[in-house]
Amino acid sequence: MNNDSSNFVLKTTLLEVSMPFHEILAYAVAIGVVAVCFSACFLMLKKAFEKPDKSR
Repeated sequence: MNNDSSNFVLKTTLLEVSMPFHEILAYAVAIGVVAVCFSACFLMLKKAFEKPDKSR
């Protein structure tokens, strides 16, 4: 009984330690994807706005 409880505590502590790492990794990936999409949209908008000025 004592061994089971200590094993359970060990597993939960490992989960608690590993969870923030996975969350940080997920946030980092999400921020990277958003940054890439943002920069791509910004470049596309910049090109779209620059073309009419050049044609004039």
